[in-house]
Amino acid sequence: MTLISSEGTETRIPATSSWSLTGSLNQARQDFSATLLQDGKVLVAAGADHEFGGSIIYNSVEIYDPETARWTQVADMNTGRYGAQAILLTDGTVLVTAGAGHTHGIDVSEIYDPKTDAWTNTGVLNAQHGATCASISLPDGRVLLAGGYDVAIGFVKAVEIYDPKSRVWERIADMNVGRNTFSMTLMGDGKVLVAGGNSDAGGKTNSVEELDLETGVWTPIAPMLHARVRCSAFLLPSGHIMVAGGITNLEGTAEFYNPETGSWRVMSMQTGHAATTATRMKDGKILFIGGANDVIGPTREVELFDPETGEFEPIEETHVLYPRGLGVSATQLQTGEILVAGGQLEPVTDKAMLFTPFFIRTPKNGSTTGPRPIYSGLSLFAHTPVAVIDQYGELIVATVTDAQGQWSVSSAIDLQEGSHRIQAVISGKGTMTVGFEAYGSTETGSKN
Repeated sequence: MTLISSEGTETRIPATSSWSLTGSLNQARQDFSATLLQDGKVLVAAGADHEFGGSIIYNSVEIYDPETARWTQVADMNTGRYGAQAILLTDGTVLVTAGAGHTHGIDVSEIYDPKTDAWTNTGVLNAQHGATCASISLPDGRVLLAGGYDVAIGFVKAVEIYDPKSRVWERIADMNVGRNTFSMTLMGDGKVLVAGGNSDAGGKTNSVEELDLETGVWTPIAPMLHARVRCSAFLLPSGHIMVAGGITNLEGTAEFYNPETGSWRVMSMQTGHAATTATRMKDGKILFIGGANDVIGPTREVELFDPETGEFEPIEETHVLYPRGLGVSATQLQTGEILVAGGQLEPVTDKAMLFTPFFIRTPKNGSTTGPRPIYSGLSLFAHTPVAVIDQYGELIVATVTDAQGQWSVSSAIDLQEGSHRIQAVISGKGTMTVGFEAYGSTETGSKN
């Protein structure tokens, strides 16, 4: 059996994925923005320290380099702020907008250019959105910003779009419900869905509405079955929308919206994840890290949602090194690792951690060539030699040490098709039990 095609891959992330400390921020902070730059580094900007009955607001900025595991201070922002929205623009610059100062929301936006290490003020917002609004990148490169909270007017209905070409914010139709700490998702049909949050109707809400970008009209749709605040939302391959976690009356649940039927269904998660970080990984699974629950407060629990199986999976042996509460960031690096930094950790912390999901990936499509099977695929331990050995002590795979973690090696044995639990000897990390998927030669390349 030979596994050499690059099409149709299957991944497994077993409980042997690991956490490690990776340097420390130069400034302990929470409620900051974190953005993956085009060169693979991570930009962390502004934020605050809300401890001791007051707030210290920062305009300092630093960059994490995954290759050196070091944080380096770069040019300060022009305006200190916390709870800002940050979006990577198509030209590689970073737009940072909204957020709050000591007494009011910030209406000036700034752009950071990594090539010149300089911040430039850009378009001014038409409304005060404060520190709890939401934003997304649109397919045409523009940025949509909505909602928030302002001390003068309360919950914000205002919505506006930033055009990087004109560097101007344009006010569009307001939402039907003023809200903050809600989720915003770009749907498969190009519409934008907002769900939940605290609202001007009083307290947390289950209301949902969608924006048609072509007509500029907001339309209320079927509400969620439970009101929730500080939740996470993702478009799934099925076209459904998952809204998960958050502060809700039904702790530890997710809801799924079917656009075809206009209906919601509820599913239990493994644990409560209020104010959690949620990140879509390279294999399509969604990783929930920490947050809080009603029983123990800030939690170390980690779990995955697999869109293929539709199930939440606990990662029992890889709890976060430190419990994570509000104001933390989680950024997926180009290697597939997740960088978790800062946040509220009694007190606010400067600690940063890496989550390294270890998987052996093999192509589904293959054909037999030669007397010895050749296995190939990808390991997330880029730059690291890995030897994978079967239960009889025979070498199966060994990575090449390139930036992508690609490997290919001939084997003395031919594995049976299906799932295997085998040992990986990883340079500098010891031995791990990992999942390995083997697929046979078929004309269609389908999984057996």
